[in-house]
Formats: sequence, C-alpha cells, structure tokens
Amino acid sequence: MTIKENDVLKLASLFGDHAVLQQGKTIPVWGTATPLGRIECRLGRLIAATVVSDDGRFMVRFPAQPAGGPFELSVRDTATDESLTLHDLYIGEVWLASGQSNMELPLAGTGAGGREAMRHADLPRVRFYTVPVTTYPAGRSEANGSWQVCSPATAGNVSAIAFHFARHRQPDAGTAVGVIVAAYGGTNIEAWLSRAALMAEPEYAAESAGYDSACCAPELYAAFPKNEELFNRGLREQKFWEQLLPVMPENTGVRHGWEKPAFDDAAWERMVLPDSWTLAGYNHAGVFWYRLAVELPTAWAGNELELGLGAADKADITYFNGETVGATGDARDMQYWMTPRRYAVPGRLVKAGRNVIAVRVASAVSICADGGLIGPAAAMTLALKGRPDTAIPLAVEWRFKMEHNLGIDGAEKLRLLGPGEAHSLHMMFDNMIAPLAPYAVRGAIWYQGEANAICGAARYRRLLGALMADWKRQWGQSGFEFLIVQLPGFQAPRLYSEKSTWALLREAQAQAAADQRQPPPVVTIDCGDADNLHPPNKEPVGQRLALAAAGKSSGPQFRDMNVSNGRLQLVFDTSGACLTVRGEKLDGFVVAGRDGVFHPAQATIKDATTVEVQCREVAEPCAVRYAWSNNPAMANLTDDTGLPAAPFRQE
Repeated sequence: MTIKENDVLKLASLFGDHAVLQQGKTIPVWGTATPLGRIECRLGRLIAATVVSDDGRFMVRFPAQPAGGPFELSVRDTATDESLTLHDLYIGEVWLASGQSNMELPLAGTGAGGREAMRHADLPRVRFYTVPVTTYPAGRSEANGSWQVCSPATAGNVSAIAFHFARHRQPDAGTAVGVIVAAYGGTNIEAWLSRAALMAEPEYAAESAGYDSACCAPELYAAFPKNEELFNRGLREQKFWEQLLPVMPENTGVRHGWEKPAFDDAAWERMVLPDSWTLAGYNHAGVFWYRLAVELPTAWAGNELELGLGAADKADITYFNGETVGATGDARDMQYWMTPRRYAVPGRLVKAGRNVIAVRVASAVSICADGGLIGPAAAMTLALKGRPDTAIPLAVEWRFKMEHNLGIDGAEKLRLLGPGEAHSLHMMFDNMIAPLAPYAVRGAIWYQGEANAICGAARYRRLLGALMADWKRQWGQSGFEFLIVQLPGFQAPRLYSEKSTWALLREAQAQAAADQRQPPPVVTIDCGDADNLHPPNKEPVGQRLALAAAGKSSGPQFRDMNVSNGRLQLVFDTSGACLTVRGEKLDGFVVAGRDGVFHPAQATIKDATTVEVQCREVAEPCAVRYAWSNNPAMANLTDDTGLPAAPFRQE
C-alpha cells in the first residue's frame, strides 16, 4: 500500500493489498476522507466518484465485473490531493466463514494432516482475511484484519475449514478465491444475530431490551478489570460465571451415604459409560452420582491403584470404598470439562473382592457435552500402580442417580453474560460481522451449533433461519448463499439415542436450510471424533463445502417413504448418483410400530435411489430413523461418489 501526505485518507481494512473482490456483483468500496470533499476511485480501468459526508465517511460502488487480475485500486481525495494505492487485488470469489470453534480451529491445530497440508500450501490465488476476536460493548465499525496470500508460512494460522474449502474450491472456480474468517469458539447463535433480528423474535425481544439496559448499570462496570485488562475475555467471562451461575447446592448424596460401599443402589438407573446424562433424558444442568462395584483379586489387596475416569463434565468428587480419592474443578468453571481424571487410590482402601467406586459429577451450565463421565472409554480403567498391563476396563454399565436438577438457567444466562463477553446477545455480530457488510461476497459457510445443542435445539431452526435472513438484509446484495456444516459425530457411538439433542439440532439445520431455499447442509457424521469436540479431520468437510459451492451433490437426501407387507421403501434424492454402502452391511436404521418403540432394523439397497427396511420385532412399521444419535458412527449409507446420506426421521 502506498500512502501520501498525512494519512487522512483511509480505506476500511478489508481493502488492502492482496484483497479478493467478488465477481458478478456490485463492488462497494468505503473509507474516510476530508469531510465534504470529493473522492475519485480507480479499479483497473474503472473510475468511480462520490462526495464525502460531513462526518468524513464515503462509499463508492463499482459495477459488477468478471473475474480477473491482478489489479490496482487507487483512491484520491481531491480536496487535499492525498491518495493511496493498493496492489495485487483480484476479482474472483469471496466467502465469509463463520461460526464457533470448529470453524475457528487453525490448520496448524489439526495434527499431522494439517502440518502436511501446510507444506503444500503454496496457493497464490487463495487469500484469507481473519477478523481478530474483539468484544466491545458498543461493537465496532472496523474489522482490523489484513489479507494474506496463502503460503506454507501463512496457512497454519488460518481456519482449517476455510483453508480446505478454498483449496478445493479455487481450481473448480477457475479464479482467485478469498475467504473472510469471523469465528470464535463456544459462541451460541444468539451472539451472531443482530439486535434488530433478535428484537424481531417474540421470544427474544423483551430479553434483548432488558439486557441492553442492564448492561449500562454503573455497578457492573465498577467490578471491571482496569485499563488494558478491561476487555480481557478470560477475566470478564470468569467474573460473569461467578455472578450469574447458581451456587452449588449441598452434597446431600454424602448425607444419604451414596459414597459408601454398603449403600443399596439397586433402584438406581443404569447407564453404559462413557456417556452424557442428557442422552438419558436429563436435558439440563445438575449434579449426578455414578456408582460401580468392581471385583478385585486377592493379590491386589493393600496395593496402591491408579483410577482413570476420563473426563468429567464439569467437576467431580471421586470416592473409593467411601473415602475421597480425588476432586477436580468447580461446576461453574468451564476449564476442566475435558480434563482426564486420574487419581491414586491408597493401598489401605483396596480389598479383595467387592470394591465400590462412586463419583459425584456436577455441571452448572448445559453446553456441548453436558454432563457426566464423558470418556474416552479407553481412559476409564483401574490398575495396579505402574502396571498398565493389569488394567480393568471401567467403560461398562454403572448405576446412576440425579442428586440436584439445576435446570437450564445456566445455559440461558450464557447469552446474558454482559457487555464485552463473547457469548452475549448480538456481541459477535456487533464486533465481527457488522464491520464486514456490505463487502461483496458470494455467500457464507457456517459451522456452529454445538453451543446450542443441549438446551437450544428446539428453537435452532427458527434462529438459524433468522440469521440467514438477517445477514442477507445486512449485505443488501443480489444473492447471498449459505452453506451449512451439519454437526459431526461426537461422544460414544450409538446406533440410536431417543434423547439425542445433536440429532435434533442436525434436523433443525436441515429444516432451516430448506426454509431459506438454501442447499442441504454438508453432512459430516463420518468426520467426527467420539472423544474430541474438535475433530481434526477437516479436509473432507472443506471438500464437501467446495462441492456444495459448485452446486454438486450434498449426498443422498431422504425424500419419501412407502409401506408394503411390513417393509418400508425409502426413496432418496441422489442428484444422479447411485446409493451404495460404506462397508459390507448397510446399518444405521431403526424402525417403530404404533407403540413408538424403535428397534434395530435390517436394510438393503434395492436400486439406485431406494432402500428397503424391515425389522422382525416390528410387524407393522410406521416410523423410521436413520443416524439418529450424537455419534451414529455405524450409519454407512452413501452414494457412489462417497458422500454420506443425511440423518433423518420419518414418523
């Protein structure tokens, strides 16, 4: 960038060296200059002019252009003869990449595959602009990023999804591809909607108005960290957790002797761990107890043991034969929710025969994986100290019981955490989306929903639809495409989970896309990781997004069901491809009769677009579900291009 004189003339940071401008759409360019002066702007051979407003702002719009470049963009303030020139701009294809942590995750953080991709990232016609995460209460008008040409030196810090999407999209597009990344981990969808959009939602209007005025209470700011720490997100977030989340109730389980080996837990419910209590139908925060009796050989008596429980979401107190052997975290503290628990069991507690492990798990806020002993299974063991070869697996059926129901208040308060906190209502929109409009783009790739799945799946369809409509209005351009990434598989693999909130949210994503006449979401149930909320296998996700951008198949989509002679004929839209199976035997289907009880079903592919499903236990099936669990790892219906079929239910 070349600047003359005293730098009064400025362009928004979106307009910098190496920028990509959207082909086929009007190209807005804006900045600041001498109030009431005249601006002359050149893009290649095009010239546009305008007058600066009295507050120093200006905007010009160039007519839609075909792909090409490189170009220079120059701007001159005729009042002062000040000018600036940008170099190496391309007109091509521009996308906005937004969402929470799985969109934010950088390429360097995706393991060996990411490091290998970085070595081959010499892609001069792929460019990225990453919006720095900022959470000012009043929002901001400037995005404060810069365009970077993709190279082995720069690719590691870029969103892995954005990188793989652009890498696969650019050759097909045949032009330069630019991706603007605005994403932040843990954020709910309410943070990405504008205040105007929230006020238009009856369920949020009063809450939004009350929240905005409450954020201006003087006593709130008296407790802020000072000076440069004012907007330290970690400090702010912890203060709000302490202020807003419920105080943990008394440990009444101990009062009732739930930690004691002699306690009779026969009436308690059963659960195969690792798992979340939400999948047992407890769709709220709370405190739960888990008990397991383990038979130990005589030789183990009196020996110190190593107890592994995997992660406990979000705090635990662990007992062995009635005594505390470890405790980690606080139910209101998010930092330990994925921390593996490993505790030493003193030899004096270890007996031959029956020994009892009891774990009290507490979570004050329902988000992502709430709650309980969530694994991984391989980490759940009991072994002699220093003897991993003696490990007894604990990923088995445990007894469990709820001690306290803490409701969904904690999750509801996430969006009310306060000024400058990322989860708060319209906070991400104000700081990371508003400064980008109306920069011309083809559309957005959206990967978000984990933060809304536990307590917000029921209203996610409406909110995602509102977000798509809202952003279209904000950009005010002809056409704005949305490509949605459906949630991947996560937590213990299950053929079917009646209470799966992740399945409900995937359904809401598909419904919202259909409501807004957008392509079906990109299916990623085969790209997840049972033990990692942030699966590192991001390349197929980016590749499938690129296929969707090209208007190609999103994989088989359920269309219709017919019932004949106790069998279900399921018809799929396959975009001309043929149904096939990944593996030897088709799996992932469950069916139910009029009693509503679902049973594993046998399924076979009958022709290019039809699957036949039947079940010996259901003589007259009338409902079917496919890939209906948090992690339907066994679901393996695909088309002959390898794209997985979308989860669905038909009842």
